[in-house]
Amino acid sequence: MFAFKDSQGQPVNFIYNYKRGTWYPFVPADGAQKRSTERELQLKAQLADELPIEPELERWFPLWAFRSRNPPGPELRTERLLLRRWRESDRDAFAALNANERVMEHFPALLTRPESDFRLRADRGRLQGQRVRHLVRRAARRDLPGLTGISIVPSKSTSRPP
Repeated sequence: MFAFKDSQGQPVNFIYNYKRGTWYPFVPADGAQKRSTERELQLKAQLADELPIEPELERWFPLWAFRSRNPPGPELRTERLLLRRWRESDRDAFAALNANERVMEHFPALLTRPESDFRLRADRGRLQGQRVRHLVRRAARRDLPGLTGISIVPSKSTSRPP
């Protein structure tokens, strides 16, 4: 399954049936396990000349469990803090952290807004890879004091823990 967002920010997925060599759109709608059949048929008509689209609509199976490449994930809450994965809505706060001289004191440079946005997107895309970073937020104040995370060092690295 390949997940995208349309121009309105709504999820649009394309599922490849490797046994049949065909594709079909899957567009979740608001609500529990509802789909936008109308939008799926529009996409079929728009892309029929570009992709081999599955002609039998009864084979267009929804993949509810795989709707998002970056699911919300677990949250850890204490009386004072919230630890969770980054969301698109965190972009402004993340950019403010990356532009703060005190926060970035031990980093090579402050980040511009485009650099900060790129880093956030890259980190969200690495959830299954070598790095996982989580947002840390103070529960009562709802501010963003920082982030925490784990980076996996490749085994060929000469770096050793202290």
